[in-house]
Amino acid sequence: MVVLLAFAVHLCVSYAQAQIGDFRGLPWGASKDDVIKVEGNKTLDRSTTPLWAAPSALVLGSPGLDSLVYAGKAGDLDCVYAFYFAGDKLVQGRCVFSEKHTDANLYIDDFQAVNTLLTEEYGKPEEDGMMWSDDRYKGDRANWGKAVAEGHLAYHALRRLPDTAVMHQMRGINNEPLHAIQYESMIKEHLDLVREAREKAKAKIR
Repeated sequence: MVVLLAFAVHLCVSYAQAQIGDFRGLPWGASKDDVIKVEGNKTLDRSTTPLWAAPSALVLGSPGLDSLVYAGKAGDLDCVYAFYFAGDKLVQGRCVFSEKHTDANLYIDDFQAVNTLLTEEYGKPEEDGMMWSDDRYKGDRANWGKAVAEGHLAYHALRRLPDTAVMHQMRGINNEPLHAIQYESMIKEHLDLVREAREKAKAKIR
């Protein structure tokens, strides 16, 4: 499993060279056409692709932003990669691990293994911790995976790099642990575009 995770994180990292502020070799600010030229036209269709099924769609959604979503594979580990645009400029990227386990504690093992590899790539996180919203399983380590799935326990690690924030997180949605890494441009122009796009989206539903 660790070897497969190493492939998966390498895939995310090589696609997201955050130290120079880009995602999958494409610079922040790249257009949709730029991404399609590199990634191709075989994007995921949320209406026909199981990987879009809830709750994954909740993790991959980003209100107000346009997106291109692709499925990938690293060894035997399935992953989904999403590119997000505001004003036709690439402003965010996301990697969602879609590997399934019958033992929920293995999701925690995955998170810890990925976090170690991210530390090797980017250095120690600025924030790295666990958050309990309900401590009913806190004293029972064997049920921490269940606690994640039920939304009682969440893991996160935040790294800030030049022009990029990298948030590694795992939380539960609809009784399923979801493990993801988000890359976000911290360039002021892009932050402003994201804010404007979300304000417009909110205005449309009022």
